[in-house]
Amino acid sequence: MIVYQDQVLFIVRQFAGYSLGQADIFRKAMSKKIVEVMQKEKINFINGAKKLGYTEETANSIFSLIETLCRLCF
Repeated sequence: MIVYQDQVLFIVRQFAGYSLGQADIFRKAMSKKIVEVMQKEKINFINGAKKLGYTEETANSIFSLIETLCRLCF
C-alpha cells in the first residue's frame, strides 16, 4: 500500500528510472492533480519501466496504484 508522497518518489525512481528532478515533477503533478502532466507522466513511467525490463501490464498496474493514491489522498 502506498501512503506517502515519498513512497511515490521512490517507486518512480526505482521502477521507472526517473531522476530526482523527474520524480519531483511527477510528485508535483500528482499532488496538484494536474491531469495533462499526469497523462504524459504515465507514458514516461511505462516506457521507463519497460526499459528496466518490466512488462507494460506490470507498469500499468503500478501506475494504477499511484493514481488511486492521488485520487484518495491528495
